[in-house]
Amino acid sequence: QAKTLECRLPLEQRIPSIFLPRKQVSYSDHEAVTARLRVDRKDEIASSGDSVLNFARQRSLQPSTERKQCVESAVVLINNALAATRTDQILYIVMLLIFILILGASFTEH
Repeated sequence: QAKTLECRLPLEQRIPSIFLPRKQVSYSDHEAVTARLRVDRKDEIASSGDSVLNFARQRSLQPSTERKQCVESAVVLINNALAATRTDQILYIVMLLIFILILGASFTEH
């Protein structure tokens, strides 16, 4: 069981927005959050005498079809991203070669 004890924005100071009058924006493009949580063990875990670490370790050793499906779908996503990156890389190399040819042709005499 978890309970939020405190939650705040550490970068509370804002700067005026140039594009939105009367609007304040953060200094950063990522909004930071500071939180203090209180985490208590559930009764079943606490009464068994096992530590949370042992409980997590035992749980991770159990076979999980959901975990396997998650990893398999992540591998598919990564492979698709790698294929797209290879395609983009080839496209940019071809565009660079064309640009170099055009640039070189502009310096030759006619």
